[in-house]
Amino acid sequence: MFRKILIVIGTLLLLLVLALGIFLSGGPEFPDGTDAIIAEAIQSDPPELVHGSTGYASSNTGSGVIKIWYEVNQPPKRAFAKPKDTILLIMGAGSSSMLWPPDFIQALTKAGYQVIRFDNRGTGLSDWMENWQKGKPYSLEDMAADALAVLDANGVRRAHVPFWMPTASGAPTSSVPLWAV
Repeated sequence: MFRKILIVIGTLLLLLVLALGIFLSGGPEFPDGTDAIIAEAIQSDPPELVHGSTGYASSNTGSGVIKIWYEVNQPPKRAFAKPKDTILLIMGAGSSSMLWPPDFIQALTKAGYQVIRFDNRGTGLSDWMENWQKGKPYSLEDMAADALAVLDANGVRRAHVPFWMPTASGAPTSSVPLWAV
């Protein structure tokens, strides 16, 4: 038993010495030109994440009136006189709408759809609730009202919501029908 303990301690000491050696040597060697690539990346403009028209919708719920940021991406005018329909992308409760992949949005607009995405309350460019309390979180009804406010601000009477994303509570955001609000 004592011998096993000594082997474990010896192995841990050996790993510690190896890790210390790697740390003191400065880590792995980077290829030539790495510093120039990093400097160029730091000096260049960040990638464009917003390609459509943007605005704010006013959502009035029991939590008060707040501004909800949205972006509307239209299908190419040369291919479509008007959109086939509208797709409303709702990200999970704690995430910004910027997490929707640009290629996904572009594929939907190229297929002829108007695509609207928005930041839920408390995320991204949408208002954060003052006096928010941990014991009184945003309700699914509040979030559905925000989605309706975005649609209303854009004159959209109906939209496809093609997914459900679990919220922090574990319930799907789109499980509350927008017409129920």
